[in-house]
Amino acid sequence: MALVKALRQSGVEADIACQRESRLHRAAQEAALPVVPLLTGGRLEQLAAVRKVARKSYDLVHAHNGRTMILAAAAANSRLAAVATQHFIAPQSATYRGLKKRLANQAHRQINRRFAHFIAISHGARDAMIEREGVDPSHITVVPNGTEPIQRLDGAERDDLRREMGVENDSLLVVCVARLTEEKGLRYLIEAMPTVLLAHPTTQVVIAGEGSLRDELERQASQLGLQSNLHFLGFRSDATRIMGAADLFVLPSPAEPFGLVLIEAMAQGVAVVATRCGGPVEIIEDGVSGQLVNPADAPDLASAIAALLSDAKRRKCLGENALRRFEQHFTAQRMAAATLEVYRRVAKS
Repeated sequence: MALVKALRQSGVEADIACQRESRLHRAAQEAALPVVPLLTGGRLEQLAAVRKVARKSYDLVHAHNGRTMILAAAAANSRLAAVATQHFIAPQSATYRGLKKRLANQAHRQINRRFAHFIAISHGARDAMIEREGVDPSHITVVPNGTEPIQRLDGAERDDLRREMGVENDSLLVVCVARLTEEKGLRYLIEAMPTVLLAHPTTQVVIAGEGSLRDELERQASQLGLQSNLHFLGFRSDATRIMGAADLFVLPSPAEPFGLVLIEAMAQGVAVVATRCGGPVEIIEDGVSGQLVNPADAPDLASAIAALLSDAKRRKCLGENALRRFEQHFTAQRMAAATLEVYRRVAKS
């Protein structure tokens, strides 16, 4: 949605096509962005809806992974070019085996032929797409995700939000916003916390997000005796505000294609810790605008968190550098400008 807003601010007539009454549909309506509602039925019904879109006066359709790529490929024709953004290093099809994997790879390659160009959100996502699907490197442009500037909380807002989450003013707050799924590595954060609490016993950790591993992660936290220090908030529509209330933001993914939440935290001047893999390596200057740790390494993560919680001056310096890096590289306007250059190249070809 940030891309469409920034494109429209640049003078591009961009609409959002999405399932009717989806979360994206509602958010777009709240932001007063034009929506082309697609049917919520099966693929054939959605395909019929997309073909109606193709007959309208659009010059280009831009898909984002999965089913939307199938629909966009079907809509593409001699007049309507198609572009796709790759958001994953390892999509679900990468876990397939045997005949299912061969069929999925063949289907991807067939669909890919319908696209004039690809955008990858990081070099890691680009390299994985080349290796997995054999896409010509010259047909992929890396355009990092971007977000709009985020209003920073003032002191009173920060204190109120922390109190709402049960965090006392003299406690340190570690925040993680992520889906509760295996690829986000939350078990490593939970495993790290007993060591962190030896040095900082009043530290509070809040995890905002939902997912299939919630029960398992809650059991892990309970078994480690973290009930009074670690809290699962579930889905929060105000997740970015929660990041702004943090002393430290942590994203423990063992493999992360980008890490949009990292730049959302950085946009608020919050110090961040992430893993040395994929997107975070491209976002964070290690030791300058954040701290990188080894992936799937709870002791290394614990050491980094504990050290930063002990050093308020260093956290402040990392946070200020993070904000500057966001402003220089990861705004929605920069993302839109780079995306628009891809559109122009496609239109000329």
